[in-house]
Parts: sequence; C-alpha cells; structure tokens
Amino acid sequence: MNRKAFLKTCMQMGLGIPLLSTWSWEALPESENDKNIPHSKPPRKILIIGAGASGMAAALLLKSMGIDFTILEASNRIGGRIKQAADWADYPIDLGAEWIHTDPKVLNELLLKKEEEGSWGVMDYSPQTIQAWNNKKLKSHHLLKHFYAEWKFKSSTWFSFFETQIYPDIREHVVLGKPVEQINYAEDSVEILTRDGSTFSADKVILTCSVKCLQNNSIRFIPPLPDDTKAALEQIYMGDGIKVFIKFKESFYPDLLFFGPILKAIANENKFFYNASFGKDTSACVLGLLAINQEAVPYVSSPSENDLIQLILKELDAVFEGKASQHYEKHLIQNWSREPFVQGAYSYTYDGSQKRITEVLKTPVQKRIYFAGEALGGKNHSTVHGACQSGFAAVEEILKST
Repeated sequence: MNRKAFLKTCMQMGLGIPLLSTWSWEALPESENDKNIPHSKPPRKILIIGAGASGMAAALLLKSMGIDFTILEASNRIGGRIKQAADWADYPIDLGAEWIHTDPKVLNELLLKKEEEGSWGVMDYSPQTIQAWNNKKLKSHHLLKHFYAEWKFKSSTWFSFFETQIYPDIREHVVLGKPVEQINYAEDSVEILTRDGSTFSADKVILTCSVKCLQNNSIRFIPPLPDDTKAALEQIYMGDGIKVFIKFKESFYPDLLFFGPILKAIANENKFFYNASFGKDTSACVLGLLAINQEAVPYVSSPSENDLIQLILKELDAVFEGKASQHYEKHLIQNWSREPFVQGAYSYTYDGSQKRITEVLKTPVQKRIYFAGEALGGKNHSTVHGACQSGFAAVEEILKST
C-alpha cells in the first residue's frame, strides 16, 4: 500500500499501523530453479530500453539466468527517475524516488535474495509535526503522526542502492547515450535504430521508457503498435513533476506541510513540503517540495530558475511570516517535466480499469515487444519496487512465451 492509500485508509478506520509489504518474494520467478518456466529454448538476445529501476531489475534477473542482453539508455547516466545529488548537502539528496513505500525487506527481494533484511541503512520515517495552510491560516495536525509510518534510506539514497548493489553486476551490458528512434519488429528479429544512427538487433525487446515519452511518440514503431496497445498507453495519466530543495539558516517549518483541507490534501498528495533532513545525521536545515500534476504546473512552467525560487519563497513567506526569505541560503531544482527522456512525474491515475489497461500492456506485441515500468506495477504502481516487479514480470513473460 503506498503512502496515499495508507494515510487515506488509516484516517478512515482510525488505525495507526505501519505499512506492510504488498509484494512478497513469492511474486518473483526463482531464476533457473523455477521448474514452471520453460528454459529449453531461451531467447538468444534481449534488448532492454531504459536503465531505470525496471530495466536494471530485468537485467539483473536475466544475468542470473545466463541470458544475453544489452541495455540501451537514452541519457548519459543510469537510474531514470532515480537520481541523487551527492554533494549539495552533507548527506545525499534524493532528486527522484525517495521513500520506500513498503517493508524494507523488499530491498533484498529486489536483489533476488530471500534472506532477511540486509544492512541497507534504512530508517523509520515518521514525521512528528504536521501542518496545513488553509484559508490563509496555519493549523497543526500533529495527531496524524500516529497514523503514518514508512521508511527511507538514512545516509544513502535509492540511487546509491542501485548503483552499488545492482549496477556492478550489469555494467558491462549497459550502453549510455543511445536514445532509441525506431523499433522495427516486422521480421523474426527486432531491429533498433538509435538517434545517432547505431543499430542493434535482438530476439525480444523489453521497453521500460516512461509512459509520457511513449504517449508523445518519442519512438517510431514498424509496424505501428496495435490499436489496443496505443489506447491503453493513452489511458494512463502521468502529469508534470518537480522536486525542489531549499537550504535555510534555521528551521522554521514542520516535518510535513500541506495546502488546503488536510484530508483532501493528503488523499490527493499532489503537493507538499517536507523536512528533507528528518532522521538524517545532520544539522542542515533543508526543506523539500514535491509537486505533481496540476499543482506542479506553476513551478515547471516558471520562465527562469530565479522566478521559480522567488515564487516558492513568496509562498512560504505567506505561511511563515517572511521567515523563508529571511533564512534562505541556496536551492536545488529537479524539474522532471523538462527531462527529455522522462517528461513528467509518474503514473497517477488510469482512465478506466487499471487492471484491464495494464493487462493489455503486459500482453507481448507479436511475442517480440514487452512493456515494463512503474505504471505496470499493479497495486505498487508509481513506486520503485513496483517498477522492479514489472521488470521481473516482463522477463518471466518472455520465458513463458518463448
């Protein structure tokens, strides 16, 4: 259960319990030991498009099975929407995915291990002070601290987890700076053309690029994708997204700050400020802003970085009586809407039945093209572990359909 669903459910039922894992090890194939998956004729070569969470998870599983693969990553770095700023503060900052929205034992499962939770430096994340700015009044809702508990990395990030625990095993198979321009699956093999004119060939392709990029026709398909596949892609809503971090000389803000009626703000979770230093071994005063969908539009469309920061400081000054401008030191902006190979936040809603839409996209196109990514994470969509789960599922589907 993700944070939004958890908070909404707990406030409706009056429960104060931590999140439990909604995805267990049993959801994973057991690599070469899984007798239910045919291994007699595995594909000779698989291409993975995208070195984000789902792409790297799929690669790790393929590596464990001894199946040849290559990852083509459009940007010049790994991670996709997992990204960090290592030196901006005295602890690394998660510029993308930040929370662990399920039991931390999932981290071992992502590494294809069944052991108990490893020493990943995970901390309980339980904000103590919660406020809402509504009708020009600041009101405290600190009792909500009893209804909210999940986890974060204490002195590292999601990015460093992948960089140190998964990437070393697949590094030799990753090719950076290769935006895919065309996928031709008209023949028995799949031919990939990248923007720089490079060509790659494989038996199967796992496509993990963001939904927004696919909706914006960033990749040309020959033949065109089936109508039901294109329709399913269009029924996933992925809006704008931005994260901003501001360092202040002193702390004047709560651990969580929402805008509007508190229950509605928490349920929608489209915008909130949070104490990014909460639970960290630091004295730095860093306030984070996460805004998505329509709430992100004023920020992502700001004409300049200075205009954006002034807009945020003005907003905080209204809440905290000018203290934001008074104590401002520096800022850091990650505008995901302007990232050319992301173009937004993450899957948020589905225009119709999520189950039906995802089932359409999980159905291989001519047993050559397989989709994966956080939008196909089922109950865990919009999360890192949901993205990884979809990568594992794509590999399993390839082996079943071979």
